[in-house]
Amino acid sequence: MMPHRLVAWAANITAVLLLLVPTLAAGAGPDYRIGIDDSVQVFVWGNPDLGATGVVRPDGKMSFPLVGNVFVQGMTTEELQEVVTNKLKEYVREPAVTVMMASMASYAQDHKITVLGEVNGPTSIAYREGLNIIDVIIAAGWFTPYASMNKVTIVRKEDGVAKKIDVRFKDVYKKLDLSQVIDMKDGDLVVVP
Repeated sequence: MMPHRLVAWAANITAVLLLLVPTLAAGAGPDYRIGIDDSVQVFVWGNPDLGATGVVRPDGKMSFPLVGNVFVQGMTTEELQEVVTNKLKEYVREPAVTVMMASMASYAQDHKITVLGEVNGPTSIAYREGLNIIDVIIAAGWFTPYASMNKVTIVRKEDGVAKKIDVRFKDVYKKLDLSQVIDMKDGDLVVVP
């Protein structure tokens, strides 16, 4: 490829990717609010030096070239995009700004499943849809030799009341009893005696 064609090709690919960025960021959901420790990427089309990637500081702010410090905690990506665009208008004619979540650490801190007891690595796991008891036990490093696998308990809060769900985990893999494969919910506590 000729150098000028290569540059044009790269510019076209970049343009397509920037059009897709809002779609890719949709994984965060349109109502997701930026929190402390989240990682945010800001792209400014045609002005890569004005973009920024960073972690939201404990004071809820991020720093951007030309714009300075902006309080981003609690904003959606669309709201931050609008703020940065408006501030850049003082320096750039018609800035095209795209904001994307790189990681959602604050979500993981607020939405988790905790596993305690006779597992090799008691832990908290970031909640996501589709997790089941098998996923959680594997993430906690599986059972210790002393675990009572058929006495696993899920403690789930529903309407302010703690509800216990007993799981006979040994039956899952010894008898292939899939009725014991329970889907997890945000905030569940798994106790392995």
